[in-house]
Amino acid sequence: MTNIVATTGITGNTYKALFRKQILRVRPPVVGVAVAYVSASGFNLVKKILDEGGVGEVRLVTDTKDGV
Repeated sequence: MTNIVATTGITGNTYKALFRKQILRVRPPVVGVAVAYVSASGFNLVKKILDEGGVGEVRLVTDTKDGV
């Protein structure tokens, strides 16, 4: 099993670029994502990358306080 923790902002990398690069390189069957909150557009962005990488199962942990 490969575990990766990636950070954004410090090195100038964007979340989208790092996430896409890792998903397409590793092509994991399962992905877990934990975020403070999620928007519909952010969810769609992540889903598109996961679909492109052939990910079959996703576990998302997030706040639902704002009704998303």
